[in-house]
Amino acid sequence: MLQTELSLRPSVQILENLLLSTLADKLDAIFAMPDASQAIWQPNPDRSGKPNPQRLALETEADELYYGGAAGGGKTDLLLGCAFTQHRQSVIFRRVYPNLKAIIRRSIDINDGDGYNKSDKVWNLGGGKFLEFGSVQYEDSKADWQGRPHDFYGFDEITEFTRTQYQFIIGWNRTTTPGQRCRVICAGNPPLDADGMWVIEEFAPWLDDSFSDPAKPGELRWYYYDGEGALHWQRDDTPVEVGGESIKPRSRTF
Repeated sequence: MLQTELSLRPSVQILENLLLSTLADKLDAIFAMPDASQAIWQPNPDRSGKPNPQRLALETEADELYYGGAAGGGKTDLLLGCAFTQHRQSVIFRRVYPNLKAIIRRSIDINDGDGYNKSDKVWNLGGGKFLEFGSVQYEDSKADWQGRPHDFYGFDEITEFTRTQYQFIIGWNRTTTPGQRCRVICAGNPPLDADGMWVIEEFAPWLDDSFSDPAKPGELRWYYYDGEGALHWQRDDTPVEVGGESIKPRSRTF
């Protein structure tokens, strides 16, 4: 009996090594697989050694980004791609609901329509991830988004919104998921009338020619509002005291 057991040990060892090798190969294959969310969408590639603005916009560390420019610059794709690949709880806005149709159609093109609920206008992306589409047609419509935190807010054609709508809604830019980044992206063309000029003021270091300390595209600046609602800028995130409370400034870029 002992002799039989001894004779079987080499075969058992070979079998164990084979199983371990197969398991290692499978694990290597799993970890080598690309993230499914990343496969949904990728930013436009760099060309001739020149960084693509869409990629730079996606990679910026700013809490709030204004991605402007003329039609065809990939603004809608940036909003959708960011929501699909980098966030868990996202919402993309247009000022009026009918203008969301083109964005929704593009989202289905990108993600093949799998997981989209037409009646609720919400993408269920699995694992607790979702992307919804919303509008704030009237000034008071902003209250519909009170107490509904999202880690990503996207505003398409930001100059169509009011300053107070923007400020109120992004106040809920937060998450309870450890390690999940929170951010806001505003996409749009330059303002065409006085109603949209607030965007120039909110992103003055990049857009206001008379600003005393201008910033370069992609450069981060930090801001805060004082007790009277006045906007202040600084070059780092050093906390400031407002109304007896220490406040950490948020970062913006263009």
